[in-house]
Amino acid sequence: MDQDVCRSCGACCAHLRVGFAAWETDARRGTVPAAMTAPWIPNHVQMRGTRGEPPRCVALEGVVGQRTTCTIHGRHPTPCKMMEPSTPERPNPWCDEARQAHGLPVLSEGGAAPKRKKAEKAPEKAEKAPEKAEKAPEKAERAEPPKVETPPEAPEAPATAAPAEAPAAEAPKEAPEAG
Repeated sequence: MDQDVCRSCGACCAHLRVGFAAWETDARRGTVPAAMTAPWIPNHVQMRGTRGEPPRCVALEGVVGQRTTCTIHGRHPTPCKMMEPSTPERPNPWCDEARQAHGLPVLSEGGAAPKRKKAEKAPEKAEKAPEKAEKAPEKAERAEPPKVETPPEAPEAPATAAPAEAPAAEAPKEAPEAG
């Protein structure tokens, strides 16, 4: 990795979120200072500051695009170790995206940041969307009507049912006529 380019940039540290396995922290015999991390998802942490708006890693010192340094270089997490600066021969979409976000020229060929794989799929979906819309009426014609469940029938009389006939009410006694 060309350290000179990275030391005058730092855009990735001030643009990307950095999450990694918690076992990489010194609290779990790793090298990343646990005090510089925050809980993320089960068994994972993230570098403090990388979820902020705007994101900026707590380990980054300096001015992006001028002179920067990582205060934990050599003890930094795997995602940072794997980050390579973009070159015309090997474009890195994350590097170029971060540089563009900070107004810096991209390092890949042609001066335009290549799209990340996630972003590349979006145009394909947009192209397929009209096809799906055209097929939708066909599916609706072939589809069976939804099954409607009928409510359960009334339960049968309980085992200890009330008597079939209620006792007849007694007729009121007539008062004797006065005479």
